[in-house]
Amino acid sequence: ALHVVAGLWLLAHGTELTRPDTLSGVPAPVGVVPLLLSVLPIWLLYRAARDCLEPAEDRSAESVRGGLWAVAGGYLLVAGVAVLYDADGPLAAGPLSAALHLPVVVAGAAGAGAWT
Repeated sequence: ALHVVAGLWLLAHGTELTRPDTLSGVPAPVGVVPLLLSVLPIWLLYRAARDCLEPAEDRSAESVRGGLWAVAGGYLLVAGVAVLYDADGPLAAGPLSAALHLPVVVAGAAGAGAWT
């Protein structure tokens, strides 16, 4: 079940998945992302970048560059682990597709959060 969740999380970021178990025996790509599936992780990433840059009572505000690197770097580290974990699951993620889509989505959402 955790392989499926990791695959759907990667699909929400635009990564193309492959479903090897089909009735015909030919692997089928899963590349269409429902919009509602994408909204939650992008909104959470946007909010994390925005909240990272706001000063709190007990700490000062981060620099914009440092906050973006911290949020995006940590998120991409978790995404890399999810890609490796999902490599042999029922919805296998394509490493090239993940390498192309994940950084763009993460940088866009974190950049928008830092800008506002």
